[in-house]
Amino acid sequence: MAKQEHTRGFAHVGITVSDIEAALDWYQDVLGFDRLTGPLDVERNEGHLGDVAAELYHDTDFESVRLAHLTTANQVTIELFEFDGTTGNTITDPTTPGISHISVIDSEVEKLSNEIEDAGGERRSDVRRLFPDQDYRLAYCEDPFGNVIEIYSHSSERIFSNQDA
Repeated sequence: MAKQEHTRGFAHVGITVSDIEAALDWYQDVLGFDRLTGPLDVERNEGHLGDVAAELYHDTDFESVRLAHLTTANQVTIELFEFDGTTGNTITDPTTPGISHISVIDSEVEKLSNEIEDAGGERRSDVRRLFPDQDYRLAYCEDPFGNVIEIYSHSSERIFSNQDA
């Protein structure tokens, strides 16, 4: 396989939630993301988006889906989905292939962990150093919809660019 000639950017990650309105409010209020679009109501096989959804989720038994986009400070977006019949939370086995979490950057890891917990989320870990001899910190939390959120004190590029391979 030929090596790519350029590094690609990351556009967005999709997250399924049980209540898109509550999720939009939560991600805006707690993580400080800005709403870009939505929620849009899409009916299976109705209009262009309905046709796209039917093709993309052809193995899924759904009739409608609501979707919305939020943006972060570094232009990566979060696409929220609420399918008809979505219930409960979305926690999955992390050993199963697929997205296991999203990661946000906030220099005040402890403060954001507390805010997540105070806003109906859960804390999954204490704040820890990523490497024992460096001040890069992280913590794991969950949003109120069961999605895992990792908090990094610094960007991944800053954390890992000076590590031994």
